[in-house]
Amino acid sequence: MKLEDLLESEPDPALPEALGLVPLGVLGRGGTGIVFHAHDPVLGRDVAVKVGRDPALLEEARRTATIHHPGVLPVHRVLETEGLVCVVYDLAPGRTFREALADPAGWPLDDRLAALEAVAGALAVGGVHGDLHPGNIALGPGNAPWVLDWGPLAPAGSLTGDPGWLAPERLRGQPASPAGDSWSIGLLLWAACTGREPRPRRPGETLGEFVARYASGERPDLDPLPPELAAVCTAALDPDPERRPNPAALRARLAAVR
Repeated sequence: MKLEDLLESEPDPALPEALGLVPLGVLGRGGTGIVFHAHDPVLGRDVAVKVGRDPALLEEARRTATIHHPGVLPVHRVLETEGLVCVVYDLAPGRTFREALADPAGWPLDDRLAALEAVAGALAVGGVHGDLHPGNIALGPGNAPWVLDWGPLAPAGSLTGDPGWLAPERLRGQPASPAGDSWSIGLLLWAACTGREPRPRRPGETLGEFVARYASGERPDLDPLPPELAAVCTAALDPDPERRPNPAALRARLAAVR
């Protein structure tokens, strides 16, 4: 059974009893599974549990478990039961970067830049993410970020992820890369500075038309940015991925600007 069939036939499947956790609700749904909010009665803490039938979920857990960074949620355990893969994570805060951008009151620009600096640092340690967008960044106390959903990397010739934040070469079917992540950081930086969506969809525009328009390397207008931040954006959003700084270099440039 495909995940799509599971979601259609069981919009709210039960959390497997073998986990020994108390279900508290559904937090969301992603490409590889359903995320539950649950309570661990033994350790006395709340956790997030991603459950799905897609074997890619196990690969996602393995990738995440190799990353040791304060901006990446730890994996507590993995259980395969009832034909499901269940991955228990720390419970991420419910507020995302996208929600914070929509309501920036009380979030100074320097704090936004600090969050992006930490995101770039997480990618520098964790390797290629491949689908970095505001909905995949959770914000905790003090707006400290956690980069979520370290799923399997898309192979060449496939288009997976949120196209509004993917690099132009990804929209043309090239595989995920550090340069592609740098492009996504560049778009996030522009959005953090302007409070606007960097790639708005035109009225009546189809997804195919949207992808074709941005596959050429079109980038947002950098004029609204202060010169030093515009320079970082220009580098991150270079149409040639070979010329873009990697996430580690972007983290250093953001730190220098701050």
